[in-house]
Amino acid sequence: MMDTNGMSEAELADYYDRTHDISGFDLEHPEPITPARGRLDVTISVRFSSEEIDLLRAEAERAGMKVTAFIRALALQHASGQVLDRAALRGQLARVSQDLRALEHELGAWLADPEHAAEMAESAEAIRQGRALSLDEVRAQLASRR
Repeated sequence: MMDTNGMSEAELADYYDRTHDISGFDLEHPEPITPARGRLDVTISVRFSSEEIDLLRAEAERAGMKVTAFIRALALQHASGQVLDRAALRGQLARVSQDLRALEHELGAWLADPEHAAEMAESAEAIRQGRALSLDEVRAQLASRR
């Protein structure tokens, strides 16, 4: 008989599958099993690459779970969370892209303005000297130019 104290559920299941040894189980005082909500009577097939299944196996073992239970738990955990609204995300990305194009246009116009040549020369010299401005210094310079 092997000492099964401290074994995870996955390790106990694996040990029983290999040995069919039930001598370590307290059959007089069994632990009640909480059944899952409803019957698990639907099976789906999912394909993984070798690298993906290796990762899932390692993480399931680390969690003390069988791979199938681990995948099921992760899927249900994700499904009960917030679902990514791809259409809304595409809309937000389109707005950000449009804002970036407008900013690029404004910056191009600003850089082309001869009045800003001195400011650009000053910035270029600061960069050559390796001088970095703090955010407060930049704000002060911008405020003085308004």
